Amino acid sequence: MPKLLLSNPFAEKTLTVWIEPWGRDYWMRPGDVFAIDSEDRAADDDPPFEVSWLEDGIVVGVKGDSTVRDRGGIELECGHQRPVDLGDR
Repeated sequence: MPKLLLSNPFAEKTLTVWIEPWGRDYWMRPGDVFAIDSEDRAADDDPPFEVSWLEDGIVVGVKGDSTVRDRGGIELECGHQRPVDLGDR
């Protein structure tokens, strides 16, 4: 199963990770590491991930379904660590 590791190296900046095409958001605090697993098992040459950077975050396009986990392997839910002032999306 293909895996992509993302880390937030910034000392004071929280980054948003958007998982597309589903529009799921996960919020990385400074020092966080997330692993994104793709369920894609295709044998073609297309990579399972496409990563784009934004000013305040990252967009990860994933082929097939995906799971986002923290450094300890715990599965994270959409909206993980979303700032309270943003509410539900």
